[in-house]
Amino acid sequence: MIWQNFSIRYVMLLLLRAVRILKGRNLLLIFLILLTGCESKLATQAVRDAEIAIEKQWYQRVNSLFHLAMVETSNSEYEALHQQSVHLMKMQVYNEANELDKLLLTWTELNLICSDSPLIKDEAVRLIRQMLDQTKMTAVQFLEEGSPKEMVSFIRLIEKRMGTFEIFEREVDELVELRKQLEGVRGR
Repeated sequence: MIWQNFSIRYVMLLLLRAVRILKGRNLLLIFLILLTGCESKLATQAVRDAEIAIEKQWYQRVNSLFHLAMVETSNSEYEALHQQSVHLMKMQVYNEANELDKLLLTWTELNLICSDSPLIKDEAVRLIRQMLDQTKMTAVQFLEEGSPKEMVSFIRLIEKRMGTFEIFEREVDELVELRKQLEGVRGR
């Protein structure tokens, strides 16, 4: 923090000296050069803060930070990450509301946005895996209680929506096995 204040003061001092030397000529050029350097640092810091916010699952903040980085630099990568973060926020809402269809559709939309960084996509995968793990726990509970009817249809919906996603193949296979067990309980 001390070095940042020192460097800002130093830059301001240099700027004042340049104004005196150039007597106002080319002042705009110098100002734009300095401003461009500051924008890049602000955007870089916003991205670092967004990475921390993702770890803490503060998706609204992630969205705001990527928006700041996008506005400050007009960088297409930051714009893509911002758009992905909008979808990630929606996914969180759908996950909390147990709206599987909307969650998976939003995940598909997120994946259509091209980005070099896997930051948001990795978090989206983690969110879907969390939903699948919760579904497995619920299926086991229904299996133990002997009331599988609702769970069988829910697992079939997951199979239908996620059957082609190789990234979730293991989770879906486990749910299919649970569905078969639940159907066996229902047949009794």
